[in-house]
Amino acid sequence: MEPRLAACISHGAIWDIHARWKVRDDSHGLAGHMTWVFGAKNMAEATEIAKPFTLDGVLEHMKCPYLIIHGGHDVLGVEAVRTVYDYAVRHGVKATLRLTTEEETGAEHCQHDNPTLGQELMLDWLADVFDIDQAALAFTPG
Repeated sequence: MEPRLAACISHGAIWDIHARWKVRDDSHGLAGHMTWVFGAKNMAEATEIAKPFTLDGVLEHMKCPYLIIHGGHDVLGVEAVRTVYDYAVRHGVKATLRLTTEEETGAEHCQHDNPTLGQELMLDWLADVFDIDQAALAFTPG
């Protein structure tokens, strides 16, 4: 919603944090992380705090190009990322969805199996958005 932003990237998009985590309890592998992020005592409290963390009613205010990059074999699945993308496009956002595949590597969550690929894809997209000639930048006359 910040009008000064010229581009936005979701590196693994989650549509609704509360809906995603409300069925998880303190035995979940990411419970420690989730409770730490939200400053909560347990997962039940963390998911209650997370209720407002949804993209519903938010994405339609986005005015800049939007890249959603997500592992095609992400442990979190791809359903939520498709929801994010479809919603953004339906509301007029210039969105790009890039699912990385097992064949190219980078198919895991946030391209943990090849983070360089994720970084390259994001930077290439930004170069395209801002019409940056990367070849010209790479050449330094001696």
